[in-house]
Amino acid sequence: MNILLVTGTFTHNKRVPLGGMGKAVYMIANGLQERGNEVKILAPGYDDQRRKYKGVDVLSYKSVQFLEKVSDFQMLLSIIRREIDIQKKIKSIDKTWKIDVIHYTGWFGIGLLHTGKIPAVMRISSYTKAQLSSNYTRSRVRVLSFLEQTAAKNMDFIYAPGNVMAQTLGRDIKRNIKVIETPYIPEKVCENTEILNKKMKGKKYLLFVGRMSADKGIFVVRDVLRCVLQKYSDINFVFAGAEAEKGITKEIVAAAGKYRHRVVILGELSHELLFPVMREAEIILMPSLMDNFPNTCAEAMALGCIVIGTKGSSLEQFITDGYDGFLAKRNNANSLRKQIERVLSMNAAQRAEMKARAITRVQRLDQKKFFDKLERIYYHVSNMPYKNYITKDFSK
Repeated sequence: MNILLVTGTFTHNKRVPLGGMGKAVYMIANGLQERGNEVKILAPGYDDQRRKYKGVDVLSYKSVQFLEKVSDFQMLLSIIRREIDIQKKIKSIDKTWKIDVIHYTGWFGIGLLHTGKIPAVMRISSYTKAQLSSNYTRSRVRVLSFLEQTAAKNMDFIYAPGNVMAQTLGRDIKRNIKVIETPYIPEKVCENTEILNKKMKGKKYLLFVGRMSADKGIFVVRDVLRCVLQKYSDINFVFAGAEAEKGITKEIVAAAGKYRHRVVILGELSHELLFPVMREAEIILMPSLMDNFPNTCAEAMALGCIVIGTKGSSLEQFITDGYDGFLAKRNNANSLRKQIERVLSMNAAQRAEMKARAITRVQRLDQKKFFDKLERIYYHVSNMPYKNYITKDFSK
């Protein structure tokens, strides 16, 4: 089967780490390709080009970044232009490589102008109304959510990794959206301890991993920073991730007051540099206000880290509070502080048991079942008989 994955964001080269949506896109593409399908990724670029990303063909459509620095009207025009360019590119690809199914990543209106001539499936990567309402103005949230709803309505089948996203969008467009949890596929990473040894050697620290933005709970961490640093004189706070907006880093450091020397900003790191830092952290902080079954949480738990997430953000799908991690109340600094204290009070044996249970939880994210479901969906929307040809045993 020929499958085209269409995404709104992807890395331009192998040195730049993939974000959450990019990781999901590559994981799906690579997994489907290993099962004998022909797969291509259509992603934004500076111009039309073709390249390989770790064995998968990546085709580009010309796109500009438009969201942060323009008015809502200009943003709307940019999205429409992007969607016109995407459909032109799809038409061009289909002339020489017959596309059986298009798999859109639901994000900021991707798939808005899909015509229906080729069967289409959508994975809801984000839904602004549910996930990003704290990041943008009300008018921007309305515009983006409307575009995302319209794009979703064009699809033959829609699924989401997380319950919250599926329920919220499903209610708004009056469609049943299936929940299919994203499997965790370990990367072959040659870990590099350079940053760990240089910045964190001999230090106990709590680690915030991910985009430094409101929806990821960065301001909840800000509000808990000083009291934790004051109570625990041997604890440091480390932040690994890109700023969503300029100035957030300075705000975080300023919030620590006289303890600012115990705040370390690492910026965005490759997995080679990040994984050793994650592995040695006392706690991984993921106090998202809303999320979508993030791969970062799976990565942390697979490394045997203790994660503090949030109830009602989709992280409760990963974590059973007090068993394989901890859950704080959303947007509640006091609740996050209590959970931090709860972890720091655990003895070595309790910590070891929880880390082992976290690893076991991630192992249950079965790859074979995921790809079996995805292939059945593709064949269903294409009105083709499903043949379960498996060239690799994904259960191992």
